Amino acid sequence: MHTPISTLVQSYSKTSSAYKAWGNPGYDLTIEGLEGYPLSRFLLAIRAKNQGRLWVLCPTEDSARSLMRDYEKDDVGTKIIYLPSTGRQLYSPQSADIVEYEQIGRLHEIFASTDALIITHLRPFVSLLPSPASLSGTELTVRVKDRFDPMALADRLTEAGYLYTPSTQGEGEFTVRGEVIDIFPFESEMPYRLYADWDVVGRISRYDPVTQETKGNVGSLTLTLLDEAATLEASHIDAYIGERDVLCLLGDQRLATSYKSLQTEARSRYRQVFVDDRDAVKPDQLLL
Repeated sequence: MHTPISTLVQSYSKTSSAYKAWGNPGYDLTIEGLEGYPLSRFLLAIRAKNQGRLWVLCPTEDSARSLMRDYEKDDVGTKIIYLPSTGRQLYSPQSADIVEYEQIGRLHEIFASTDALIITHLRPFVSLLPSPASLSGTELTVRVKDRFDPMALADRLTEAGYLYTPSTQGEGEFTVRGEVIDIFPFESEMPYRLYADWDVVGRISRYDPVTQETKGNVGSLTLTLLDEAATLEASHIDAYIGERDVLCLLGDQRLATSYKSLQTEARSRYRQVFVDDRDAVKPDQLLL
């Protein structure tokens, strides 16, 4: 009988003094020399021991994605959420594109979760993000039997940065053919087809964009729709962190170095944007 390496590593982690000490009040726990796959299993064990969510803060995007890859190899039995940055410089304006939609989609997941393991890196963690209050205004839910106006929905999609195409093949595209509208949401792995039944939604189907084969029907479709002409209310990450959540910092020295780089970037960018916007947020208020 062969025992999976993941089970062995996690069992070993639970015998460590660090795991046994976790949760004792009055002090912070510091662990040295743990990295790679063993680190990913130790974090799972800690998450299971904690009643809230576990936030894992990595110093760089590369280190965060490397940790994520260790969770993609097998079913870990815990919801893993990766919070990315938009990849833009500080003080960059909001743009309704795929990276913005990806980040907001993950924020929706985080806001709705209660016991997930959340992995992120320093830039999105200390920069301004769309606030939890603003997230509700970005969602549009279409249900079967709802009133349906394909052209009005098409206008809304265009305002949200979606591209009208003759045939919907990729994320962020939509097509209108009479009383049928195809939509490939930015946050989805598969497009949807909405059929009108007179003036209501008659059916909503998922379909393969290559073969056009229907993959099943759903009762509703929730879309994240940004408004390119508006700016979402901003807040810092602490607005998403609950009282029972635990924060794990990976590499305090590297995190400090990365934070200094962000401070330098913020001061440099502030001098540029202040010329056009005298009300621009100051660097010490921009970063957490």
